[in-house]
Amino acid sequence: MKFPSEKGLVLSIILWISSGLFLLLLLLLFILALPTVTSILEMIGFILVTLLTLGLFVFNTWSWFSTYYVLGDEALTIVHGPFRKSIPYGSIHSYRKSNSVYAGPALSFRRIEINYNKMGFTVISPENQELFLSKLKEKCPHARFDRF
Repeated sequence: MKFPSEKGLVLSIILWISSGLFLLLLLLLFILALPTVTSILEMIGFILVTLLTLGLFVFNTWSWFSTYYVLGDEALTIVHGPFRKSIPYGSIHSYRKSNSVYAGPALSFRRIEINYNKMGFTVISPENQELFLSKLKEKCPHARFDRF
């Protein structure tokens, strides 16, 4: 079962303002910096900064439109932009609702923290948390649900 990520207001503002700033920086690079490039070394620097800025914009946009979670037959799969992670149900030992600010594949601060293996954890933010938690409980009856 596929669950899209909830998109919270605060993280939406942060993501889209930063994406706008990346585009503004690209525009300024082409208007102000490119005409002043006079050597090969400056051109290489210009190209690297342009590619980095463009990459950050693409990553932000890709993450916004393609962050979701799949409760499959054997594992929870997390897709966040270009990144994919599978967590086998047998390795999940606890999960809880959370408002943490840890970086992770979550587009909202209304999160679920999943602890797996010995020290691994991630935070996710499915749109329908109650349905997600009930399905996760079916898949991981051995895992402990810690109340918030």
